Amino acid sequence: MPLALTRILLKVFATGFYRVHAGLLAFLCGTVVCYCIFIIPLNETHLLPAHRIAESLVFTLSLLSSPVMMVVVFIVWFVYTFKSWQYIQRQLLQESNVFLFYSITSFSKVKQFQSWVVVQTVILLPAIGYAVVALAVGFVYDYYLTPFIVMGYIFMLILLSAGIYTIRVNQLQEVKPGFVLQLTRHWVKPSFSLFLYHIADQLKLTYLVTKVMSVLSIASLFYFFADIADLRAAAFVMLLACLAHAVLAFQEFRFEQIYLQFARNFPVSRTQLYSNLLLVYILLLLPEAVVLFVSLPAFTTLLMFLFALGMLMLFRCILLLTTQTTMRSYLWRVTGISVAVFILILFNALQLLVFLNLPLAYLIFYKRYYRAELLTA
Repeated sequence: MPLALTRILLKVFATGFYRVHAGLLAFLCGTVVCYCIFIIPLNETHLLPAHRIAESLVFTLSLLSSPVMMVVVFIVWFVYTFKSWQYIQRQLLQESNVFLFYSITSFSKVKQFQSWVVVQTVILLPAIGYAVVALAVGFVYDYYLTPFIVMGYIFMLILLSAGIYTIRVNQLQEVKPGFVLQLTRHWVKPSFSLFLYHIADQLKLTYLVTKVMSVLSIASLFYFFADIADLRAAAFVMLLACLAHAVLAFQEFRFEQIYLQFARNFPVSRTQLYSNLLLVYILLLLPEAVVLFVSLPAFTTLLMFLFALGMLMLFRCILLLTTQTTMRSYLWRVTGISVAVFILILFNALQLLVFLNLPLAYLIFYKRYYRAELLTA
C-alpha cells in the first residue's frame, strides 16, 4: 500500500511538475549543463585532448571553488524547490485532487513522509544530477568538501519539502485570499483589471522574473550599443523585452479561458473587448515605459512603446488561431514571429511594424475570438 501511494503521488505531482516546467528545465540544461560539458575554447587547435577536457570543466570547477558561485547555485536550487512547493500546493487545491486528502491521510505520517521524500527526490533529479557531477569532478581535482556540502544541501531540501507536504496534507484549512485581494475586496474591479489582480495573487514570481528580464534587456541597450540613437538597436532590445512577456500573455489567455468563459455571453462588442485587452497590456508595460522615458527622447520612447505594445498584442492574439494551444506550440509560433520581425528590423522596417502590428492583432482577434475553444495545456 505505501508503494501504491508513492506511485500515485509520483504520477500526480512529479510527472505533472516536469510537464509544466519543461521549458525551465530545458533552459537550465541548455545554458548550464551543456555549457559545462561541450564548451569549445577559441583556437583550440593548440590544445591536447586532455587539456580540452579540463577546459570543459572550468565552469564546474568555478562553482566548486568559489563560495560566491556556490551561494548562487544554492539560491537557484532553492528557487527551483520553491516552485515545486507552489506547484504541489496548487495541485492539492484542485477539485480533481480532493480525493488525495482522504487517501493520503489514511496512512501514518511516517509513511506519508517517506512517499513525499520519494516524490521530492524525483522532482530534484536535476539538482541531484548536478551534485553527482560536482562530486565526481571534486574527487578528480581534490575538491572534497564542497561536493558533500552540495549533497547535504539537496538532501536537506528534500527532507524539508517532504515535511512541508506532510504537514499541509494533514492540516485541512480554509483557503484564504492573498493580502492584495483582502486589501482590495471592497474596490470596484473592472473586467480588464481581473488578470492584474490574478497576477498580484497568484503570479507574483512570474511577474517579477519577467520584469527583471525586461528591464535588464532595456539596460543592455546602453551597455552593448554605442549608438543608442539607432532605432534598430532599441527595437532589438524591445523585442527581447516582448519575448520576456510572452509567458504572461499565455497566462492571461489561460486565465480568460478558464475563469472568464461566461463573459462571452455578455452583450459587449469585440472592439470593446479588444480595447480592454489593450488596456491590460498598456498597464503591464508601464514599468518599461517609465525606464524608456527616463533614458531616451520622448519620440523614441513613444515609438518603442507602440512597437512593444503591438508585438505583445500580436503574441496574445495568435493564441486564437488554433483550437488547441499548448505552451510548447505557442513558444514555437512566438519564436517564428520574432525571427521574422528581427529580419524586418534589420531592413529598417520598424515604422511599418509599429503601424501594422496593432491592426493585425485586432483583425485576428475580431475574426477568431468566438471561434477559439478551451485551452488544453
